[in-house]
Amino acid sequence: PFETKHQWFRSAIAMSRVPWEMGHESIVCRRERLLDESFPQWSKIGAVPLSFRKIFRFTIDDRGHRGLDAGGVAREYFSSLVDELFEDGAARKDDVSSGGGAARPRLFVRGTSAEAVTYQIRPHPHPEKLDPSILRRYRFAGQVLAKAVYDGHTVAAHLSRPILAHLTGLPTGPKDLREYDDALHRQLEWLRALPESEAET
Repeated sequence: PFETKHQWFRSAIAMSRVPWEMGHESIVCRRERLLDESFPQWSKIGAVPLSFRKIFRFTIDDRGHRGLDAGGVAREYFSSLVDELFEDGAARKDDVSSGGGAARPRLFVRGTSAEAVTYQIRPHPHPEKLDPSILRRYRFAGQVLAKAVYDGHTVAAHLSRPILAHLTGLPTGPKDLREYDDALHRQLEWLRALPESEAET
C-alpha cells in the first residue's frame, strides 16, 4: 500500500538526516526578492556534498521584520518559492524580473492536458546553444523540489508524467505526448484509428 511505502520513505530520510549540532544551513532573504536572493545561496550550498541532508533554517525579512523559522516559515518559504519558479514563471510573458533585478528566464510552461494542470520544461529552439546559467536555474529548481520532499513539505508543483517518468527511469511512449500537446495527440490517435484505405487517400 502507498501509506506503507510513504512511512518507509520518511523513516529512511529521518535516518539519513545530519543532526543540527553536526552542521546546518541558513537561508536569509527578503520577501519581495525571494527567488532572486535564494538562487545564489542555494548554489553555494549545493556545491558542498551532503549539505541537503542537513537541517535548513529559513529567515524571511519582511520590510525589516524578520520571521524566524519554527516550521511555519519553512512551509511558507517553499510554497512561495515554488509558486514563483513554476506558476508565476509559466504565466510570465517576458523574461524580466518583477523585482527590478536581472533578467529572469522562464523555465517551465503549463501542460495542455485537460486532466490536470502540470508543468513541463519550456522548449528551447536551439538546446545546443542553451546558456549555462539556464541549466543552473533548472538545477536550482530541482534542488528546491528535492529539499521540499526531503523535509516533508507539500508544494504545488505538479510535474508532467513524462518528466516524472524520466526522473524515475520509466519508459515513455506516444501517450505521453498528451501532456505536451493534447490537440496533436488527439490528431495522431485519430490518424492511427483510420482504416488503411482511408489513410492512403
